[in-house]
Amino acid sequence: MPLEYRHIVSGISMDKQFFVCALMMGLAFLCFVTIPKKRNGVYGYKTAFALQNDDTAKEANTYMARTYLMLSAISFAIDLLLNYVIFQITNEVLFVIIFILSPIVMSIVLTEIHLKKIFNKTGERKILNQKS
Repeated sequence: MPLEYRHIVSGISMDKQFFVCALMMGLAFLCFVTIPKKRNGVYGYKTAFALQNDDTAKEANTYMARTYLMLSAISFAIDLLLNYVIFQITNEVLFVIIFILSPIVMSIVLTEIHLKKIFNKTGERKILNQKS
């Protein structure tokens, strides 16, 4: 299918898709470079588990920022590959779910799993490699 035709039949243009993915990458990078060091009421990763103390908050924000940046980069690369090399996604809802919501949701799930691996229920770090 010629590029001009692919661009016209789409519900969301390739330029908009590229812009949205680039915007998400920029947001992920901003989160990465402005990681809050302590709990605050303005921005950062906020779940009940992450806000137990400053240690859990710092770990959650750092891990979430790294994970979100990595998943956004992967999503951006897949978007470029699909739209400019293989085919264009013509469904706006599918685009939003795959390239915008997936990195966010996956980052939250992976961050919670990470926190539960290294902290106990009270927010104290688990002692790893304990020898009896």
